[in-house]
Amino acid sequence: MYRDAASRRRGEGAEPYRYAQPATVQAKLARVRIRGGGRKRKGGTKKGVTGRHPNYGSGNGQKRVPPLQEVCRKEAVAEPRPLEELPAGEQRMLADSGLLAVIGGQRQETFRAKVLGGGPSGPKPRPQTPTGSPSSPVMALAEATP
Repeated sequence: MYRDAASRRRGEGAEPYRYAQPATVQAKLARVRIRGGGRKRKGGTKKGVTGRHPNYGSGNGQKRVPPLQEVCRKEAVAEPRPLEELPAGEQRMLADSGLLAVIGGQRQETFRAKVLGGGPSGPKPRPQTPTGSPSSPVMALAEATP
């Protein structure tokens, strides 16, 4: 993995996120970037792009989960090596344990269902003020009119 002790100290060849989940790494590195004085990235479509996603208006929202290499590249972290470049022993271990397909799936673009509203149970209910309380709009209107 490391060529010599000096490259180990510099972190050359280090792949800290080789087998990590892309969505988790993306969220973590975004938090670290923002805490370090950075800014949130702007989302949405780019200027001049027209058209909508094929799922627009269908109620089937999907969120794109970028591959691990893309996440690492955007956050300026060492990208994981392609599976073909891993040492032979590591490739054999992944194949024997049946994890080769799982790791390969993390390195491809995927889509997951978007959770709309307050979470899996639906939108959060708004807090209700009692109708007899002074902060109620009904009571404020009643007090204002003679």
